[in-house]
Amino acid sequence: MHLSDNFKKLTTSPIIHIVSVLLIIIVQLIISHKSDFVLVPSVTTANCSVYSDASSSYDTGNSIINSFRTKQDGIIFDYTLNAKEAYPYAGFQWNYRDTFLDLSGYNNLIVTIDPESTTVSSFLITLQVFCNGFSDLSNTISLRFLSKELFIQNGIVRYTIPISDFVTPDWWYKRLNTSEYILGKPDLTQTVLVNIQSSADSVGISNVIAIRDLRFGQSNRYLFIYAGIFILFLLLYIITRSIITNGRKKCIGAIPIHYEKISVENCADQDERMITEYIGKNFTNPEFSLLSMSMDIGISTYKISSVIKKIHQLTFKQYLNTIRIAEAKRLLKTSDLQIAQIAYRVGYSTAPHFNRIFKEFTSLSPNAYRSSSDF
Repeated sequence: MHLSDNFKKLTTSPIIHIVSVLLIIIVQLIISHKSDFVLVPSVTTANCSVYSDASSSYDTGNSIINSFRTKQDGIIFDYTLNAKEAYPYAGFQWNYRDTFLDLSGYNNLIVTIDPESTTVSSFLITLQVFCNGFSDLSNTISLRFLSKELFIQNGIVRYTIPISDFVTPDWWYKRLNTSEYILGKPDLTQTVLVNIQSSADSVGISNVIAIRDLRFGQSNRYLFIYAGIFILFLLLYIITRSIITNGRKKCIGAIPIHYEKISVENCADQDERMITEYIGKNFTNPEFSLLSMSMDIGISTYKISSVIKKIHQLTFKQYLNTIRIAEAKRLLKTSDLQIAQIAYRVGYSTAPHFNRIFKEFTSLSPNAYRSSSDF
């Protein structure tokens, strides 16, 4: 077997096709994969700031920010909520007003806390995105809120939150007199603020949120699944090829196959006989045509026409009219049938049509031919 034959068999193998598709998917996943966007730890906190109900232009609270420390291994935020406001709050945020933060390629937010320093039982994480035709960058409250409360569990320091879990709170829709139906889905390519904020904490005492790591990332789940399937099919292909190769090596020799020469009648002769016999039996049918004949005997119209041309040097229509006129001439001389009856008997549906064809072949009308001495 030539090398080209082996290559052809290899490239047409179903397993190779499946492996190729899986490999393409894996490559696309790798190409489209984004590196994690890291907020904590960060080499700079230039765009990070703190806020509270006391510093807000919308509220008149008196909560206190005790300290905000950035260390090489994370952030520690110490604050005290006071009850001047019905819902006191304090937090810190990353601001991307100058250049929007594009979070569209990420599907998870990964948070790692410092359990030894953190004193709260939960805190609120909020993304604020710009809505075209609705938001005003100078008005923070007009930026669409997408919030998720993180509840801290004993013994767990790392939390993975799907971005799809972040939802717009009802209070924001009511305050801005709008709805999800009006705004549609949030555009994460236009993220302006990322907030870490107090939740339902105790009032009048110090509360601490300590974060070691905070980053947006992509899930590698599908990459691992496709990679696993790819390896499985690749192993299956290798094993299959090995079994086939070893089986071939064990073959002692070729298996003898005996052929018997069968004598058959020439197909062309069969077709010629079938065509001639069929026309001879059916030419008297006024509905008889080349197409109906082809459908009845299973031979193409082209083949029928070619056979007639080969034998009689006539087209199908010429040959059919020749047979019909020959039979009409016989009936005109040997019977007393009327012209219209003869026309119908030889395959013409109307007498005028028969008269015209008859005159083309004999230069005489049917009546003139009947009266003549020519037989």
